[in-house]
Amino acid sequence: VQEGAELIILDDGFQHRRLYRDFDIVLLGENERFRKNHFLPWGFLRDFPTRLKEADAVFTGGIDFHKVPVRVVDEENKSLSGLQGKKVGLFCGLGSPKSFKKTVEGLGACIVAEWILADHAKAPFDRLSEFSEECRRLGACALITTEKDFVKLEQKTSLPIWYVEIVLEILGRGEAWGNLIAKIERKIDNRDSICRTR
Repeated sequence: VQEGAELIILDDGFQHRRLYRDFDIVLLGENERFRKNHFLPWGFLRDFPTRLKEADAVFTGGIDFHKVPVRVVDEENKSLSGLQGKKVGLFCGLGSPKSFKKTVEGLGACIVAEWILADHAKAPFDRLSEFSEECRRLGACALITTEKDFVKLEQKTSLPIWYVEIVLEILGRGEAWGNLIAKIERKIDNRDSICRTR
């Protein structure tokens, strides 16, 4: 707030009930249909599905949005021509790593080895360095990861590390997204007017 932020977005905050928030927005992945009704770590649930009624908006992948790879980026933040025909080692710390693997394969890469970390886990450098060497021996020209994982890295490995920049593309229910944005803007405007009258 001191730096001028008007909006603070918290990832994975819906289940933290004591935390004050103005809006609850839930994004469900394409495969999250509550087919395995168990809580983490056995299942995928972070909260009771009935609580979705309390959310301000619920959007589902494949219906309301899908993920679109925009570009492949190197360590200097430069766009690369692509992954077609390139041998890579894949690592990531995601809740649904299969989706990322499918994206990388869809970009034409040949994955020679993969290392899947726990969701949100940071890759320890010694293990990452070993993985890089293993991939190099298997003929990989680079390691590929997500932007979320890339920003946690602190040191370079024997192979360059690239990441795939992905955006959400809104489908069908554009009006629902528009209504949500308008609601958020009204809340921000109301807070601004309250602050000015104090």
